[in-house]
Amino acid sequence: MPYTIAVYMVQDFLGPNASQTQISRLTGILAASFCAAQFVTSILLGYLSDTYGRRPIVIMSNISSLLSVLGFGMSTTYLSALLLRLSGGFCNFTFGCLKSMIGESMDLPTQALALGYLSLSWGFGTILAPARKPSRQVRRGDSAEEMHSPEPGKWSSVAATIDELSPMAGTVGIELVPQTLVTISASQGTEPSSEQTATAAIASSGQQDDLQDAISASGSSQANQDAKMHESDSEHAVLMADSEELQPQGPGEQKQSRREAAAVDRQRVWYQERQVQLTILGYGSIAFLLTPLFAAAPPAIGGVGLLASQLAVPLVFCGVVLMWYAVYGYPWFQRNYGAGFSCRVGLLVTAPTVLLIPVSHYFSWSVIAAQLALCLILGLKSMGAANAFSGSMILVNNASPKHAFGKVNGCGQMVASFVRAIGPAGAGLVWGGTAQLQLAGKHFMPFALVTAVALLTQLLYVFVKLPVLDK
Repeated sequence: MPYTIAVYMVQDFLGPNASQTQISRLTGILAASFCAAQFVTSILLGYLSDTYGRRPIVIMSNISSLLSVLGFGMSTTYLSALLLRLSGGFCNFTFGCLKSMIGESMDLPTQALALGYLSLSWGFGTILAPARKPSRQVRRGDSAEEMHSPEPGKWSSVAATIDELSPMAGTVGIELVPQTLVTISASQGTEPSSEQTATAAIASSGQQDDLQDAISASGSSQANQDAKMHESDSEHAVLMADSEELQPQGPGEQKQSRREAAAVDRQRVWYQERQVQLTILGYGSIAFLLTPLFAAAPPAIGGVGLLASQLAVPLVFCGVVLMWYAVYGYPWFQRNYGAGFSCRVGLLVTAPTVLLIPVSHYFSWSVIAAQLALCLILGLKSMGAANAFSGSMILVNNASPKHAFGKVNGCGQMVASFVRAIGPAGAGLVWGGTAQLQLAGKHFMPFALVTAVALLTQLLYVFVKLPVLDK
């Protein structure tokens, strides 16, 4: 939600006489600051999570989020808001740790469910935060200065809504999250099982059988598998190792198989593998934010002119759609068509729907009409984005060596943070620049750039070859 309310906060900070170019530029910088900070520390935090475990990094990240978001909502100046967003980003690796834990402790069908639950939490936040009103309401008869007064706590209730969830997340991180890092859990005798994850019980035995059939089709005997591991490329080696783990064996044979698979896994150099590089680049490319800038801009320059409370309606609808699709739609799609195909379909859906967003400008004559248009467009976009984003994360985890999940996800977050920082900052500059042009349809230009990136990412995934992830 800080991305969504940033444009309205900047409007408050600058006052009623600020130009759209200035608002767009400063909003872009503020929205980019968190991810710019993440870009600096993601690799380091990934290495630390591979060394000391995921749990301490998750706890640190939750505490950082709690303090920085609360301070952000209480900010009275642009500079204080910017510094607080930067401080929150420097210490945040929650999502990288969660992706690593999912890859370490779950099979493919269960990974889809787990990522669906992550999207469910985002959808819940998308619904809850817009539904809460700012502490100070703009009243009829307020002067322009009163309407834009950056009084303390004006946005604090929105920030507090987000922070209400952070202590719960911190509690889960401390009390409930199992240790999934193999080097630590094995030494403590607490190696995670499927029963230790909230979603493992949901995965059906039929799904597990399908996965085993798909993997074991590449080879059956132990000797042939070992020979192929040395002859094939790295991703085929992972396929053989996973197949080996799924074969019916006694306890002693299972431990031996795991040790041999781990030895092969440790020999892989993750940053030299082409499939790891491609999946990281693909994951990082799926991140741009333009909608809040566009929705808040006046209709005279191609925007919609929605107030924060009016934009909440399509955002809440988008959250509802995301929650439903994340739990029921994406897991079904991934189970039937595979993660790779799901990701590519998601990108194909996202590209045209992004280009449809500025169409809502032509409904700006009516707030309700504009809200309905944005509801339909953003609802469809959220389903495509869920496919693309969740699919890309599964591809990253399954291309990665198991011993380097933290490093690979740290690198993935670094690339994604770079794109998410450049995206909002660039969006602010492009939107501010196009606002001054006297061209028909100028409001389509920034969204056309996002569409082009989605199509280029689609081309990149043509070169991702992980056969077990497609049906």
